[in-house]
Amino acid sequence: MNNGSKTYPLLFAILFMAWLLTPWFLDTITGKFEKSISKRENRALSKRPVFHPLAADSFPSAYDNFYTDRFPYREELINWWSRNINICVYRKSPPHSDVDIGREGWLFSSTERPYYEGTKMYGPDTIELIHQTIRNRVIFYKAGGIRLYILFPPVKGQVYPEYLPPDYIRPTDSTLTEKVIAVLLKDTLIPFVNVTPALLKAKSKGRLYSKTDTHWNTKGGYEAYFQLICRIKKDFPSVKPVERKDVAFIPYKLPGGNLALKMGISEYTTEECFKPVLKVQRARDGKKAGHKAPPWFHAPDDFEHVKVVADSSLPKVVVIRDSFFIQMMPFFEENFRKTVYLFDAWMYELNWDIIQKEKPDIVVLEVVDPNIKSLIHVYH
Repeated sequence: MNNGSKTYPLLFAILFMAWLLTPWFLDTITGKFEKSISKRENRALSKRPVFHPLAADSFPSAYDNFYTDRFPYREELINWWSRNINICVYRKSPPHSDVDIGREGWLFSSTERPYYEGTKMYGPDTIELIHQTIRNRVIFYKAGGIRLYILFPPVKGQVYPEYLPPDYIRPTDSTLTEKVIAVLLKDTLIPFVNVTPALLKAKSKGRLYSKTDTHWNTKGGYEAYFQLICRIKKDFPSVKPVERKDVAFIPYKLPGGNLALKMGISEYTTEECFKPVLKVQRARDGKKAGHKAPPWFHAPDDFEHVKVVADSSLPKVVVIRDSFFIQMMPFFEENFRKTVYLFDAWMYELNWDIIQKEKPDIVVLEVVDPNIKSLIHVYH
């Protein structure tokens, strides 16, 4: 009896210590963890702490954060829980997720919700500062013989509110973007292209945004392109828009998009995409000038892309863009003898040093709805 009473506590103590030391053993056996970024959560993972006697109190929690982020089966467990419990049982996003589940399998970025509901607002002074920033940029480029055109792709919920989660509330007043657009449209000096009405009208003919991704698809990209290029044509008659009848959209399937990836269900969902096939395709890859991306930009290979068309009668263009312009590219680059795409890490800068080197006739500034504030570098 006495032996048993001593054996069980000792056995329990040994097992408990082994359990506590398991992370250390696995860490030692598996070696160094190379992964530093979670694509699913779009964040940097906790770094391995360095033990120091003067900071011994904080070391256990710091090491716990490090190991939790790199537990060998962490991604699999999160994905399984998301797929089988949160989504299938509760029909909700995982805790702390920035993805909201809408109707009929549509996913929405919760970070875009304030822009749809109008809770992300700035005062009249800030809106006027955005207006004047764009106006001054138009004047500045014009002094160099360059025409600037601006467009703001709307967030998915703006075009497809019928698929939003039921607790999303549309404001009775205008949203921030609508207020900015209203000011820009009144200023006849600014060539602003409002693509939202065309998207709302065209969505009855086919889906324009991805169900599992934040972006529009190539059909939505085409509708925005057509509005933009028709506005440019008023000033540059040699530009001939790619007509809808001259494009075939070939459907194909891919795993779920960036919102599904964040939820850990990308490989268990599918997204119907559309490959645009032009009846006549003239644009070809051009030689890059080697413009340098900011040193902290995580995707330097995307900073500069060049397309050329063998037609000297066409104008040259530089596009300062974000990821929304990707779906416009197959059509847009057909209309210019040289197209230089700049993805300047969501900064949407003047990029005057590059403009001086490229000497374009046109600059297009494309800024997705939630990033309009970046034009004046106001961060909240």
